[in-house]
Amino acid sequence: MKLPVAKEVMPYFIPTLIVTIGVGILNPIAGYIGVVLCIYLLYFFRNPTRSLPEGKNLIVSPADGKIVGIDVVEPREYFTEKMWRISIFLNIFNVHINYAPITATIAGITYKKGSFLPANAERSSIQNENNMVILRNTGNQLIGVRQIAGMIARRIVCDCSDGDTVMQGDRIGLIKFSSRVEIFLPLTAKIVVTNGDRVKGKTTILGLMK
Repeated sequence: MKLPVAKEVMPYFIPTLIVTIGVGILNPIAGYIGVVLCIYLLYFFRNPTRSLPEGKNLIVSPADGKIVGIDVVEPREYFTEKMWRISIFLNIFNVHINYAPITATIAGITYKKGSFLPANAERSSIQNENNMVILRNTGNQLIGVRQIAGMIARRIVCDCSDGDTVMQGDRIGLIKFSSRVEIFLPLTAKIVVTNGDRVKGKTTILGLMK
């Protein structure tokens, strides 16, 4: 496992550590709680080393978590046709790094401000702060990955820019603390997961492109 993502963890870790040291001198019990929080922050921002599954035309999960919905939607704002939507809920113990599900070129990024409803609620998909990343593969097929902030997670990090080329499994972003990630796939894609499945980013196969 790699070290936590330093630029994301330090704004939380350093103040927590300083407070822990200060409070711990006066109240050892509070100091112990602070130590637990420091350890949790390092755990939350962990960056595990993972290998891609072998095979052609695979679509890997863009995030860790539990699948809370698989449906067909018509997101006309981003696509001209109906798409599969797979919704993944991330709790506070999941890895929160987001990965490219396929090798592709970034065809567009759209950020929207919004509410901070619990990320496991279906309406959070539309009402919450979110960031949609559109990817175009060599076959000119489009896939969408939407990063959605939750009640606790109020910081969406996007590491890619319009026009970038990303390889399957590359980090494309991070959502801090509990959140939701949705992936939009063409209806021609074969989905191989079911609602309720636990998935791991970069590792679990969600489907196959056709």
